[in-house]
Amino acid sequence: MTEPSPRDLAEGRRRAYRTLAELIARPPDARLREVARASEGLRAVLDAHAPDDVAAQHEAVFGLDVHPFEGVFLDPSGQVGGATGQRLRATYEAVGYLPDPKAEDPEHLATILRALAFLGAGARNGLLHVA
Repeated sequence: MTEPSPRDLAEGRRRAYRTLAELIARPPDARLREVARASEGLRAVLDAHAPDDVAAQHEAVFGLDVHPFEGVFLDPSGQVGGATGQRLRATYEAVGYLPDPKAEDPEHLATILRALAFLGAGARNGLLHVA
């Protein structure tokens, strides 16, 4: 088996981060389910549950149990939009990533994963060093 090139690895990471971002942001629709099924592990989970059950589980986890915002876990006061969020926004600006203002909050895990996908696109295109 041939080793993947650094560019192929970067592209794989970019796609994985993007797919995870979308899966965390909202329950998967038919299009996202098909994309996620490329992963053997995700395919097994998605095939084992009806779409409505997946949507309910998604809401239970990300809507009630685990708030997917960085500030909840890392800000000294446990708030979204505090010092941790300001540092994150500065980091986005420093790497040239502009989160979609109509999407989730910049501290949302889906936004952070989209930023990693953005960086992966730079690596894939030779704009960043890939280790």
